[in-house]
Amino acid sequence: YDPNSVEGYLKKLYVSFDVCLERIINAASAEHVILTSDHGQSSQKFTSNLNIWLTENGFSKTKSKKINGPLNFIKRFTPSIIKKLIAKNSSSLKDYLSPVNLDWDSTDAFSVRYIPGIYLNDKSRFLGRKTDHELQEISKRIISKFNQSDLNKKHGMIAENYRVNKAGAKHERLLPDIWIHHSEDIFPAAAGQNSIQENPNYKYIDDLSSVTHDMYAGSKGIKPFVVCSDSLKEHCETLEEGDLTAVNSLILKSFGLIN
Repeated sequence: YDPNSVEGYLKKLYVSFDVCLERIINAASAEHVILTSDHGQSSQKFTSNLNIWLTENGFSKTKSKKINGPLNFIKRFTPSIIKKLIAKNSSSLKDYLSPVNLDWDSTDAFSVRYIPGIYLNDKSRFLGRKTDHELQEISKRIISKFNQSDLNKKHGMIAENYRVNKAGAKHERLLPDIWIHHSEDIFPAAAGQNSIQENPNYKYIDDLSSVTHDMYAGSKGIKPFVVCSDSLKEHCETLEEGDLTAVNSLILKSFGLIN
């Protein structure tokens, strides 16, 4: 490869990183060393927008935009810095979802960017109007219809109950009710005109200046990784692959706080 190509620069970057890492470890004279990540890395060939699927199948409804309405006029001329300040200090998930443009009174379920799951518009979390029994029935219909879709089958996407199986979890209220299993090359963008669409940015990149944002041609992979020094080798044998809490256990063992 050309040393002045993207590949060449990436190799130089990682070689430099290795040298710096070695210097840090040697300077610290560390007894134990742990390198870890909270996720892997994957290509992003497709993006998904579960809100499109939910709307097309009658589980949500978009509201019509009044282009000349006073609120739209105010929104159009509000400085971006004010918009960012409002978004930063807003604790409402529905405020965060406002670009989705859903009619919440007619929406039974919705999705958000980054999370491959579906939330039911329940009363306790989102002030929805459906009873718990009605939501259970809606959840069953969503899962059944989703898994019968030829398009979803083609891309290996499968829906299943999720939040109900995590009762008592620390952040259970933040979890989606339905989880969507998908391949790593599909990113839940919650944007676009189709429920699943090809990522136009997935292509050979010969100039990094063309990369305008993160999650461009790639995205975060599902599996994390951990690498440690030989001094901790005996503790690694008891760790479970893919368990994000395993690193916490490994750290505690390195300090002799647990066996």
